[in-house]
Amino acid sequence: GERDGERVGRIAGEREGERVGRIAGERDGQREGRIAALLTVLAGRGIALTDEQLARVCAEKDPARIDGWLARAGTIHDAGELEP
Repeated sequence: GERDGERVGRIAGEREGERVGRIAGERDGQREGRIAALLTVLAGRGIALTDEQLARVCAEKDPARIDGWLARAGTIHDAGELEP
């Protein structure tokens, strides 16, 4: 009856919440990995970021922007050149 429906609904909601959380965690992990790669490339090339630039890079959520920075990191001479 009603209790069974509540239990089934609760279980379905928990599973959906776990799925959404897992997807969000994977996206965050990928974002963090791209940022780490960017910082590694820049450091390896001797390109230092200001504290402000570092904070902006670490706070960026748009994967396309991070990928753009990473693509440019191998060719720029100054951190100011990260933005097109």
